[in-house]
Amino acid sequence: MLRKLLKYDFRSSFSIMGIFYLVMAGAFLLGLLFKQLKVQQLLGGMAAVLMIAGISVIFAALAIAVVRFHKNLYGAEGYLMQTLPVGKGSLILSKAITAYALLLVGGAGTILAIAGFLYLIEGESLMELVKLLFGDLFLPVLVYVIVMALVQMAAVIGEIFAAVTLANTRPFIKNNILFAVVFFFAGNMLVSLLEMAGLFFIPLGLRFSEQGAALTFETTLSSLMEAGMGTNGMEAITAVSFGMGSILVDAAVAVGFLFLAKWIMTRKASVK
Repeated sequence: MLRKLLKYDFRSSFSIMGIFYLVMAGAFLLGLLFKQLKVQQLLGGMAAVLMIAGISVIFAALAIAVVRFHKNLYGAEGYLMQTLPVGKGSLILSKAITAYALLLVGGAGTILAIAGFLYLIEGESLMELVKLLFGDLFLPVLVYVIVMALVQMAAVIGEIFAAVTLANTRPFIKNNILFAVVFFFAGNMLVSLLEMAGLFFIPLGLRFSEQGAALTFETTLSSLMEAGMGTNGMEAITAVSFGMGSILVDAAVAVGFLFLAKWIMTRKASVK
């Protein structure tokens, strides 16, 4: 049954994403043409369109995920969906997987748009600056940032689903959209504090060097204090332990909030 739910959710959620990719592809190809023809004004215009579409696609992905979750489970389609012979956990899981896939596609679009933009405007100087700051450590640091972002996306999905589900309980359902926004930002602030605490105080991290990354059992805070304020650039990157505590916190938050959404949906939530 989960496969059928995923097929339905993917089909109803991804159609609009192709439009953004078509706009980005068209802007990039026209930008290449204008770059060859040395028409700077039109080149700048196409680069701007590419960047705007690239930034918009990630927000569109998030908006689609939120709207589909709310409408499909608590809005016009809610009565039908919640009478299907399938568990609440499967409904939540299907929506979570679809939302995560949407954010992955949106994030990939944003990254491709930034890369295309830099190529069109000849951003070699920016890349040289990045290499100067990070040197051979650029790739391992980039992998660390990507992993952190991927886990954080899952946490955000959990926060949104829990907030929307809580807002559709009896005390809040009359103003469910307003309360969903309030609950999300309240939860997000709490999670941000937990992330900071995990990042600085959980004794688990990575130290980067030219040989790669090594696991350490020290806190980011202690490594910062040990390194002192005088270090910068490559020296600072190798001197500091990049905390993995926030990644663990986000993973726990993602799972915890999804289970919370399932529990509320099963016992407390209503369809407006």
